[in-house]
Amino acid sequence: MTTAIAFGAFTIVVSVGDIMLGIPFFLNWSWLVIILFLAPGLMVFGAVFMVFEFNRINSRLESFQTIAYVALPFLLLYIAPFTGLFRVNASVLLVVSAIVWLCDLFLWIIDIRTFLPEKFLEQSLED
Repeated sequence: MTTAIAFGAFTIVVSVGDIMLGIPFFLNWSWLVIILFLAPGLMVFGAVFMVFEFNRINSRLESFQTIAYVALPFLLLYIAPFTGLFRVNASVLLVVSAIVWLCDLFLWIIDIRTFLPEKFLEQSLED
């Protein structure tokens, strides 16, 4: 839902920019792949990896910090085409999305086998 709302707001801003600059670069196949496959995959990756790290690390804060370091390259890959640093076509984005979803599946399987809810409930909120 968050992605849909942000995409709607971004669509309005970029459409106005397209009209003012006369440079159509919005709403092509790459955009659809990013919105439908890559963005949800990265969100699932963040949540699943946080659970994975929580099983290994003793505090919640450490797991949040670790996921920030792991997510940074994915975020740069996600943001760089918007800034014009490099252009990625839809087929490359589909491959990247498939890799992200496979990582999600792999981590999900590990999390199912190793997650201990008791460990999460026993920690205090300050940890």
